[in-house]
Amino acid sequence: NAFVHNSWVNGHSPMFTAFQDRIEITSMGTLPPGQTREGFYGGVFGTAVSVAAIGHSMGYAVLPMFALGVAIALVATVGDLVESAVKRYTGIKDSGTLIPGHGGVLDRFDSAMYVIPFVYYFLRLMEAWG
Repeated sequence: NAFVHNSWVNGHSPMFTAFQDRIEITSMGTLPPGQTREGFYGGVFGTAVSVAAIGHSMGYAVLPMFALGVAIALVATVGDLVESAVKRYTGIKDSGTLIPGHGGVLDRFDSAMYVIPFVYYFLRLMEAWG
């Protein structure tokens, strides 16, 4: 589904944020190093715009799809952080070696594992509410 693609948009949009001062997110303590507020906001914005555009092209209203995009970005971030926390708890740096330098295959799908069921139920609710 096109909406699941946006869990990856959320992961890649932050590299397009061009702020002068990078603000490291350190208050949570267990986040992976290098995560920034700018990157998070860039991911949310990029995902929201992407979902709104894709949703509009599929006949959905723009505002609910923009809201879905924001929600997808938040859910994808939770999936990424949960997977990172599990790896840190177990003392494993990478979940595999199939994709060198990317933390393993699980890192490519951690967000999607949370986003897929969320989008499914969101769209079902939209259909039920008409």
